[in-house]
Amino acid sequence: MSEKTKKTGIIYSATPREVVVFIFQQVKKHWLFFTWMFFFVILSQILNLLGPVIMKKFIDGITQFEPTASNVSSLVGIILMIGLLRLASGLTMRSTGYASSRMVPQIISELEEIGLRGVLKKSYGFFADEHMGSIVRRISKLGDTYSDLHNAFFWSILPGVATALTVIIGLLFMKPIASIAIALWIIVFIVINIIITRWKLPTDEERSRVQSVASGVLADIVTNAVTVKSFSAERQELDTFKAALQERTLAEKVSWEKSEHGLSLTDVLSASLNAGVLFMALMFWSKGQMTVGDFVLLQGLIMVLMEQLFFIGFSFRSFIESLTKASEIIGILKSDILVKDANHAKDLKVPHGEIDFSHVSFSYNNRMVISDFNLHIASGEKVAFIGPSGAGKSTIVKLILRYYDINKGKLLIDGQEIAKVTQASLREQIALVPQDPALFHRSLKENIAYGKQGASLDEIMMAAKKAHCHEFISKLPDGYETLVGERGVKLSGGERQRVAIARAILKDAPVLILDEATSALDSESEHLIQDALHTLMRNKTVIVIAHRLSTIMDMDRIIVMEDGRITDQGTHEELIQKVGKYNDLWNIQAGGFKE
Repeated sequence: MSEKTKKTGIIYSATPREVVVFIFQQVKKHWLFFTWMFFFVILSQILNLLGPVIMKKFIDGITQFEPTASNVSSLVGIILMIGLLRLASGLTMRSTGYASSRMVPQIISELEEIGLRGVLKKSYGFFADEHMGSIVRRISKLGDTYSDLHNAFFWSILPGVATALTVIIGLLFMKPIASIAIALWIIVFIVINIIITRWKLPTDEERSRVQSVASGVLADIVTNAVTVKSFSAERQELDTFKAALQERTLAEKVSWEKSEHGLSLTDVLSASLNAGVLFMALMFWSKGQMTVGDFVLLQGLIMVLMEQLFFIGFSFRSFIESLTKASEIIGILKSDILVKDANHAKDLKVPHGEIDFSHVSFSYNNRMVISDFNLHIASGEKVAFIGPSGAGKSTIVKLILRYYDINKGKLLIDGQEIAKVTQASLREQIALVPQDPALFHRSLKENIAYGKQGASLDEIMMAAKKAHCHEFISKLPDGYETLVGERGVKLSGGERQRVAIARAILKDAPVLILDEATSALDSESEHLIQDALHTLMRNKTVIVIAHRLSTIMDMDRIIVMEDGRITDQGTHEELIQKVGKYNDLWNIQAGGFKE
């Protein structure tokens, strides 16, 4: 597994062997299904090859015997046997088809679920660096890969191998020289196909990569379609997507051409085998060592063998190509998780909600963001952080939520170092209302209930009323069952914010973080939810990130930050009396405030 840095993040990849091992580990529990498939596919091919053997007796019968009633009766019996063998071979193969129709969709679903579970374990930084649409495509490729591998192996490679071995073993008893010659030819065929596959592999990996890039670009444009239209940037985005498509088209063209080169060589090999067998048959016939039935049998076996070998060569390359499809997602799943739970991590217990930063330092992309940061937030204290963009305010929130690990120092909640507790339990104790809340393309009821899984409708409506979003929800035709659109696009900014606040109210966590929680509200909406926020903040430790100073005047303490450091702190009244950054910001904004 390898990772290489690029402009847009990291290129993830896994070797074909790693892909096979990974998929095998996930599907081996279905060993009974695979045993069934293996046995009945081979049995079907053996039954199918018995057809030419019986046909030899039929041909010899009609060329060597007189058409007497007894001979005709014998030949009728042979015909019935040929029909029964064909039927048995078909029904045996169909049994594998029915088994696959039940199990393959289930296995595909299991693999895609494993892919999503693995992606969700990734740290915050992973999602900040990747296209969401590209990730979705990569996860779906995991299921596609298994489907392709299953089809290639059980419908082409395994039947081909079974056919080749059966033909070689059968001819060994009939014509040993022919058996040895065909075996040597098959070895040459396999070696050449392996060489072709290895030659083509880098092209397939590049094709898979650019396909994911193009999908990511498309998803990014479609997700931000409103922004595109707002800036009249349709032509610009079409050009961006066109460039990605051109790169994808070139990679697919090269891969396809190399496939055709391989197939052309397979055609040459097949023609050489057919001609060689005919010359060999002619030699045996000239010496009186081959009947017409023998000739039909040999030719029939070779035709079946060539057909199967053609599919083996094609499917083997498809098999390897399929492995490259899952290379990226398995590279992602096998890559290190930057922020992970410590061994024997315990659940966080928050009876009080005290937060302590002790000599905390944090750098991002080799840039120091927080340096030797010390701060104690008491239980139930309401603390606001203000400062210019880039001061480190949002970083403080991300560190508390443990989106990133600190480089030095300790960050504790109620005396428990957050690096030593489970991330799930840490985030369960924190309610976050972000500046730009993203809602699921689900109903309003489901979006609000996200704060408390299993919440009743009464609880959901109570939270909505406290956040003053019950009013607009009740006016919608479908009420709480209204779908909000992707990321909540059907709602206004203020409505989305109030839904996010209702979600936090319902969660009722001991630590509350408001990251510009009222920034998207108009004056009337802001007034409506001020009481709700005060109710929400009661008996909680509260951290507020704000630029509008009017929203934090009632905080217990205001922390002024610049360049990752605390430059001042105090109440609004204390800070307004000082000469400093807070006073400067207040004077700039005060013109829009009322006492």
